[in-house]
Amino acid sequence: MKYQLFDYQRDAALGCLKQLRRGRRDWQEDRSRSSFALSAITGAGKTVIATAVIEAMLHGSSDLGVEADPRATFMWVTDDPALNRQTRNKMLAASDLLQPSRLAILDNDFLDSTLSGGRVYFLNIQKLSKNAGLAQGGRNLRQYSFWEVIANTINGGTTDLYVVLDEAHRGVKPATDRKTIVQRIIAGAPGSHPAVPLVWGISATIARFTRAMDGVADRTNYPHIEVDVDRVRASGLIKDEIGLDENTPLITSGIVDSFSMVSLKRFLEKKYGIAIPDDQATPEAFNTVASIVELVKQGITISQILTRAAFQKRYHVSYLPNFGTEQRGGLSLAFVQLSRSPIISPKFKTADICLIVSNRDTGRSRRYIGPMTHVVYDSGIVEERGIRAFRTVTSNVVPINAFNTTSTQLSERSFNIALLGMLTGLIDIELQTDIIRLMDEKFAKYYLKDTGLKSLNHKAFDLGLTLTKHA
Repeated sequence: MKYQLFDYQRDAALGCLKQLRRGRRDWQEDRSRSSFALSAITGAGKTVIATAVIEAMLHGSSDLGVEADPRATFMWVTDDPALNRQTRNKMLAASDLLQPSRLAILDNDFLDSTLSGGRVYFLNIQKLSKNAGLAQGGRNLRQYSFWEVIANTINGGTTDLYVVLDEAHRGVKPATDRKTIVQRIIAGAPGSHPAVPLVWGISATIARFTRAMDGVADRTNYPHIEVDVDRVRASGLIKDEIGLDENTPLITSGIVDSFSMVSLKRFLEKKYGIAIPDDQATPEAFNTVASIVELVKQGITISQILTRAAFQKRYHVSYLPNFGTEQRGGLSLAFVQLSRSPIISPKFKTADICLIVSNRDTGRSRRYIGPMTHVVYDSGIVEERGIRAFRTVTSNVVPINAFNTTSTQLSERSFNIALLGMLTGLIDIELQTDIIRLMDEKFAKYYLKDTGLKSLNHKAFDLGLTLTKHA
């Protein structure tokens, strides 16, 4: 590990290692399946503890008294892809032995017949839904479905599979006739794959996990590893009161843990009617209040670039953003006017162009629609029922599947730039060169960190222009 564990973290890691070794022995000797959970208060560093355990299992640890086990492989299961990426990043930041190539996020490009020893595989359960590619075998280049991969791994005899349920109170419930994906992983399915040998739950709340495991047949429930909250407080890692400003580190200081970050992402998406792509939901983006504000107002940024470009072309402009907590949960909206004549007021009654990219936008935008308004909405995000009222006012209503097209051809992260291209194509002003220049200036610091981002943004902008040809 890159840093020393607190005493309570080391004790918890030792407890988990003991249960894992016990589970391996019971499985190898008499095929006895088992489960246990690690429980600790939010902010105690559950991921750090798990990282120390996995590092010791895969590489050995003299401090924890463990020899490397080349047969061990871990399947880390969550119900959110952003949580998987966050956990993987935290593991790489905490461990000096775990390598990126050994921490794999399972996706449709996984074609192996088994899970290999010495690795950690991150699985988002939505990837195993009925029609998902990973759940299908015998299609394209994939010979085996992932359910068959699990069976091959368990039955192969060369690998010991440990299933980790991150935030184990989610996705599990007492046994019923209709199994969840998590239950199917745990208990197996006749004719598909056997039950997994060992289940390791990690959560601040494990009551539901405990009840669910009690209802699983032929599985021994080992004592849980529970971290004493007083020991956590005594370490100074968490405090009863925390003073925050806009630049206080939230993630790196442990104030917000991995699951809390995912909960915050969902809250922001619901509250502000936005979609935060998974690859933008990074620890850096959520590490301070200031960075979170930038993440939320990204839709405002593209309107700002458009307005600045027109201003530099000597147009009269008006730019009125509307977002933030002062709006009591209002949407991220921007009202823009571009004119050759002086603009009397930044407010207007009827829009010439209305671009809608979330379901919640429909109700707020309706008041600005008139018979001549050109309404363009993202048909991959916005439901048709929310658009019906617009069609009673104007005949100029056009669906464009921008998000899905951008995600498929380029990346989710470039969706907003594609929208900028769409806006540029919709207005009757030649601004393309100026907008690209301003866009590159705006994102220059990000280009330094990601050398491929500039090219991606330019392609997304061109894609947006192309999409407007259908409008």
